[in-house]
Amino acid sequence: MTRRGLLVAACAAAAIVAAVALRPRAPFDTAAVADAETRMWFAYYSGETPMISAYMEAMLREQFGIQVYPSREVARRFSIASMWFRNVPGGYETNTLPHLTEAYRVLAANAGATFNPHEAAKAELAWWVARRAPETNSVEAIGARIATLYRTIYGGDHPAFETAGRLRAEAAALRDAGRGNADWHRIRTLLRRSYADLGRAARAAPPTNAAPPPPAGT
Repeated sequence: MTRRGLLVAACAAAAIVAAVALRPRAPFDTAAVADAETRMWFAYYSGETPMISAYMEAMLREQFGIQVYPSREVARRFSIASMWFRNVPGGYETNTLPHLTEAYRVLAANAGATFNPHEAAKAELAWWVARRAPETNSVEAIGARIATLYRTIYGGDHPAFETAGRLRAEAAALRDAGRGNADWHRIRTLLRRSYADLGRAARAAPPTNAAPPPPAGT
């Protein structure tokens, strides 16, 4: 191959790497992520507080392919946001959203993704808030808001985002209804189905830096 040919090939390879790097990790081990979230939820209701962050970090590393230190920092920011949300009713835009935004900023930077951290944080907060109001705390309503979060992070509008959100909301409702005595086997099954759908939608989502299609007739 000529020097010019080698240069062209190298540029093409770099473009492919950039396209992959500019989106969250997909595919990921969907069962491993679901199992980590199940353990995290169980740790919360069984009083194993120190394990909550550990399981969240495992989820982040598997789902987004980030390293140990960034996963710890993202989990820390989420924990702070959760504490504010749980203990201070109202004022979420000023006391919770900034910590969620910073969590998603660190996540995007370390996952090589180009989603908007503030928009992702607002989508995350939206389903947290919806769960506190009886008129919006339904599986359908919560699932729709989780699906919006997924579309914000991964891009595209695959129908599996909707089913992934609904199944995760169903698992959360079952968890809250049973608390420490919840049907954890059923919850894990629902989460595995949810993340399998999310993985399928994430694989089909267009790269976040994809060029627009050429005009018709060109």
